[in-house]
Amino acid sequence: MNQLSDSLPRVSWQSIALATSFAALFWGVRRTITASTGEKPRLNDTKVLVLKRFLVSRCTIPFEKIGDTFSEWARKYGDLVYVDIAGMPMLIVNTYELAQELLSKRANINSDRKVGYMALHLMETEWNLAFIQPGAKHQFMRKMLRRGIGPQRIASHDHLIQDRVSELMVSLLKLKGAPGPTLASTLGSIVISLTYGEEMWNDFGKELVDWDNEIMGNISVAFSKFWMVDVFNFLRFIPSWMPGAYFKKMGIRTAYLNRLVRAKPYARVLELYESGKLGHCLAADLLDEFGPSEELQDTLAALYLAGSETTINLLVSFIHAMFLHPHVADKVYAEIEQVTGGVQPLQIGDKEKLPYTEAVYKEALRWRPVAPVGLPHVSNKEDTINGYYIPQGTMISQNFGFMLSDPRVWKDPENFRPERFLEDHDPPLPHPASILFGFGMRVCPGIYLAERVGFHIAASIVSLFKILPLEDQTVPRPEDVEYIKNAFVLPRDFQCGFQPRNHSSKEILGLMEISQLAKSE
Repeated sequence: MNQLSDSLPRVSWQSIALATSFAALFWGVRRTITASTGEKPRLNDTKVLVLKRFLVSRCTIPFEKIGDTFSEWARKYGDLVYVDIAGMPMLIVNTYELAQELLSKRANINSDRKVGYMALHLMETEWNLAFIQPGAKHQFMRKMLRRGIGPQRIASHDHLIQDRVSELMVSLLKLKGAPGPTLASTLGSIVISLTYGEEMWNDFGKELVDWDNEIMGNISVAFSKFWMVDVFNFLRFIPSWMPGAYFKKMGIRTAYLNRLVRAKPYARVLELYESGKLGHCLAADLLDEFGPSEELQDTLAALYLAGSETTINLLVSFIHAMFLHPHVADKVYAEIEQVTGGVQPLQIGDKEKLPYTEAVYKEALRWRPVAPVGLPHVSNKEDTINGYYIPQGTMISQNFGFMLSDPRVWKDPENFRPERFLEDHDPPLPHPASILFGFGMRVCPGIYLAERVGFHIAASIVSLFKILPLEDQTVPRPEDVEYIKNAFVLPRDFQCGFQPRNHSSKEILGLMEISQLAKSE
């Protein structure tokens, strides 16, 4: 039996990575089986990979380059790459098939989490479904979410989604600038109203959105830096006023917000439920079926807390793709017009009649994936893959970026070509969402909601608007676009305007606005 940790070439990393480094120390990168030959590397065929990136005389991988670096390693070393991070083994998985094998088929042994002391304990995120270890609570929370927003129940929320998307279309009519904040407001409204009811959104929905943004921002910072308290846990006892104790202040603030988002909306929901005033929402359905519990409180908070961020970023990426490829958007509009007649708004149920539009949505998710690397799973026992030994406690990282750009799968990955999803392939091409939303026990339980909301918003935008550059600006060439690369990959400084496609689009938007005014009276 070959052992990954003994048989692969090594690259030294000299010290703690600063600021935006990925996690901590990188001590080695080692070659694994190559996909083309199946050759098993021996101890005497080592190659040293020289990474020429230095920061204050220290060799680091900046956090914003993690996706690029992992993909470079995938091209050089193959489908599996082994890395040692300060004594913590990590296996980087670069193909969809191997991720399915390790993380879905072997989910019982490869679904643990390892989260730093800063993020898990100081920020008090132990309750969050994304970080809970597999077990009874994790299983029960996922069961409740399947009941509420799984494939059999998701359509029960269509009226809310349709109504909020109409409001979004009217808002976009007036927008000239970055689409992200407007999308965030709509997605926040959908997720909070769906989770806790429209009463909650009306009472303090904006507060919840603000808390959500601050928590997610702080967690992102926690995952993008090395914290001494992660290694020396006793540092948690130092006073927050001491120099260098910023981590303590941020931890205290985030812990407070985590307690707030769990307790405040749940207490209000229970009041409304017990008085018979809670309308249709996920909380009402789950209280009817399971009754009140801490698990229910945490399930609702977890859905609302992380239920919109990925979808917002996917939609920004889609809008940007249509901005860069207006001829594709025109073809989408032509297909939608055949379904709606161009005289009525698109309906959620129309999706099955729109194969080209669905292909474009998939290609937008694939072409510039917003999440280059998945949150690592951790193995809870020894295992083997392709003849190699995986130690217990290995972090298994999914290289989403390479999976969605591997030329062996996608042939021409740099081209935006939706037709690839309408062609016959053996094996069939994976749906990009089946990669971006994770694997096995850790697949995002909100995937059906995200798909339903994301596709309907995307198709509705193209059915009503041309996405145009602002005045005195032009559409850049795709190869000239700069991207922000951190936890998510998004176009830098992307701004645009939304112009109704034609007279019929103006009439539809006018009717949407009249309907909103009538509801507000």
